[in-house]
Amino acid sequence: MTKINVYIDFEAISQPFSKHANLIENFPFAYTLGIFRGKKIKTKSYVFNFEKDDVDNVFPIIKKQIIKDIRNLLTNKRFQINEKTTKFIGWAPHLEVKILSNVFRDIEVDKLNKNHDLSLERLTPEIKGEYFKNLQQMVKKNLKSNFIEKRISGASGALAALAGYLLYSKVDSGVEKYTFEFSARELIKEIKRYSRDDVTRMMFLKQNMNLYHKREQKALEIITKKQKIIRSIIKRKKLLSELKKLSPDKTIGEIKEETQKNINKLTTEKEKIDDKLDNLDK
Repeated sequence: MTKINVYIDFEAISQPFSKHANLIENFPFAYTLGIFRGKKIKTKSYVFNFEKDDVDNVFPIIKKQIIKDIRNLLTNKRFQINEKTTKFIGWAPHLEVKILSNVFRDIEVDKLNKNHDLSLERLTPEIKGEYFKNLQQMVKKNLKSNFIEKRISGASGALAALAGYLLYSKVDSGVEKYTFEFSARELIKEIKRYSRDDVTRMMFLKQNMNLYHKREQKALEIITKKQKIIRSIIKRKKLLSELKKLSPDKTIGEIKEETQKNINKLTTEKEKIDDKLDNLDK
């Protein structure tokens, strides 16, 4: 029997938010499933209903919902989900493996990405997305926390974790840290869009494996070069630090100036490499 491939992406409430909410670490509060119907991509997204459902029963609830959603995607209400019929596929599915081991223990979880350094967003520039825009604006307005700002800066996964934490705070009056007034309906829309796009990106790459491998190879070459530059920057910064400890004279001063110029030059080159990673087809 040919297995059904189910592409999956979970969102979870991770540390430090899970600790403040007194939830299990990496509490799974949202997911998107995707399957191919012919060449068409079909997806189904879900967000845990904290007002209705018991957080202590999250895994049975998730299991029941995944079964329902897979059957709906297949338009087959009798489809049996087990290790003989179904395989889950994630991008770099550390989180998915951990969660699904508590839900479908015998079902295989495969990974599409064989190299963990690669960004799914960078490999799929065709799918444009600016995620959690409203949430970011609310955070800037309501949370005066350097820790949170650093935590979520440019990190959609961390924003998703915060989003789940905020949804939970609606039903637990004891959760007060890092909270503010917000529209649950709008936040759920942002969560679903982010999760859905990750699954759509995976499935796009699966449909275009030649393009994927081409971009993957180019990205790995760029990353290798970037790592080499970073090592050079660290080496020169260490040298500069040692030179600053010495009694300055003209020769040392010249060396310090030259070293700093090299650091600046390498830093600029590293930033250009980051730009190349965002434009793998050029």
